[in-house]
This record gives sequence, C-alpha cells and structure tokens, in this order.
Amino acid sequence: GQPGWLAWADAIVLELTSVASGLELRRRKRIGKSPAFPAAMLTVSVTLSLAA
Repeated sequence: GQPGWLAWADAIVLELTSVASGLELRRRKRIGKSPAFPAAMLTVSVTLSLAA
C-alpha cells in the first residue's frame, strides 16, 4: 500500500464514491430512470476499493 496521507485520501474518496453511487442508484430506480451509469460507477468503485 501507499504510505502517508495519500493512502488515507484515496480510501476516503473510494468509499464516498461507493456511497454516492448507491444513493444515486436508489434514486434513479425510484423515479424510473436508467440505473446503468450509477451501477457501473458502484461496480468500479467497489473493485478499486478491494484492489487498494
């Protein structure tokens, strides 16, 4: 892993991206829009989080 503040900042950004994507996915499903983009973002952010 990375040492220092960059590792911490990277982890925070990836976690917040996951949360924001999940909330947007839920909102789009509720209003009837396509959830494809938020679902892709959620998949990418979870994959990057696990790879970090």
